[in-house]
Amino acid sequence: MCGGGRGRSPVLAPVFPCGTLDGREAPYEQAVDAARAEARMATRRGVRIAVEQAALRRVATVVARAAPPEEVFAAVVAEAGGALER
Repeated sequence: MCGGGRGRSPVLAPVFPCGTLDGREAPYEQAVDAARAEARMATRRGVRIAVEQAALRRVATVVARAAPPEEVFAAVVAEAGGALER
């Protein structure tokens, strides 16, 4: 019973918030929190990988156009600089 029972001694029926076990989060709540945190990390990781792949594609496009080495170097520096800013 949430909040303890009426007419019962606090020693026999301690008062804890609803959804907790002995003042701790219920195990399923911990599991849900952990799953949400893992999903957020996976999403961030996926976004980071997509951004990095886009940068590599842009550099590869410059290389595929047979650009001079100076232009390829400039593209690499620009993309690497953009990656470091994130």
